[in-house]
Amino acid sequence: MMATVSAGTFHVIHTELVVGILSLAAMSLVLLCILRLSPKVPFLNLEQKERLAKAFDNTQMVSSAFGLIFIPIAMVSGIIASEGEATTDPILLNKIILSSISIGAWLAFVVARFRHGDSVWETRGMAIAHTANGLFAYFITTLVATLGGKYTRGESLYDLLPFSLGIDEAIIAPSWLNIILILVGVVSVTMLFLLPKLLENDNDIVIENILETGPPTTLMAQQISDGFEWISWPEGSSDYYYRTERSNDSWIKR
Repeated sequence: MMATVSAGTFHVIHTELVVGILSLAAMSLVLLCILRLSPKVPFLNLEQKERLAKAFDNTQMVSSAFGLIFIPIAMVSGIIASEGEATTDPILLNKIILSSISIGAWLAFVVARFRHGDSVWETRGMAIAHTANGLFAYFITTLVATLGGKYTRGESLYDLLPFSLGIDEAIIAPSWLNIILILVGVVSVTMLFLLPKLLENDNDIVIENILETGPPTTLMAQQISDGFEWISWPEGSSDYYYRTERSNDSWIKR
């Protein structure tokens, strides 16, 4: 008879995998931020510093990307293992909500890094903001993980805090509100990918309009010949415009 693995065991495995790989991402991110913000690092020359920074950068990118893949798997397996209590137990409900927030936070972190590349480290402000984004995502992930311990053992690591996080209570929303929130989330994620492309298209349209209208009248002539001023537009192209010398008339395409 073939052995089977319960959804609970499957969930525990993926939860540990998610926490472990995202902990690696968070540690690499912090060390990378320190390297990028530090002009000099003891015992390291500039070349060694860049190599180490590149290693941390690759580690945090790969780890966060893989962690993002496994979070939904852990989330679904946890819902299956709860046997219907996921929508009635406050702790499990909070776990689902925080898991969704965790996915959004890590998705924003990964997309920002891949879309903007190394430019996220060009200034101190951008580096701190990017690191804070990643650490926020990691904090939410640890909250999700500690809720599992709260549900199964009645205790969590955050019980050591001098204040309560309020994870034992939750507002049970009606089904129609849950559907609306899901749709809002889907639209938000979609816009995360589409908005930059739409903005790029708008910029292309603006550039095309500028090119079609010809050079501004305030531009100085590049050369003067036989009583006419001449200019190439766009600059460096083979299209030439002219107007009467020492006038502010509109440029006329040759």
